[in-house]
Amino acid sequence: MSLDYAKTMLKIWVKNFKKLETRDLTAKAKGQLVNRYIQEPYADGYAFYEITKETKTKVHIKVISGLGDNWVIPYWGNDAVIDKSYAMNSIQRRDSLKELFS
Repeated sequence: MSLDYAKTMLKIWVKNFKKLETRDLTAKAKGQLVNRYIQEPYADGYAFYEITKETKTKVHIKVISGLGDNWVIPYWGNDAVIDKSYAMNSIQRRDSLKELFS
């Protein structure tokens, strides 16, 4: 991998992450889960999933590509339906850590 390629990829990842963060913060301000994201530890990084739909006890999630290594969790695949409480706990941990280190 050339240095120029690595720099280009890093710029793309940063741009994509900023877009994700903007959608996440907008959804947070509105008090909604749709468009918030969860990050699931995998291998040497994270797989990122955005919440696309919310029901009373479940959320639908879809993998987000264009961030880092584009990990996909094998047991979730590209999209899945997971417990809403799991997603909320994941988001709460991320928000708490962000607040702690800001």
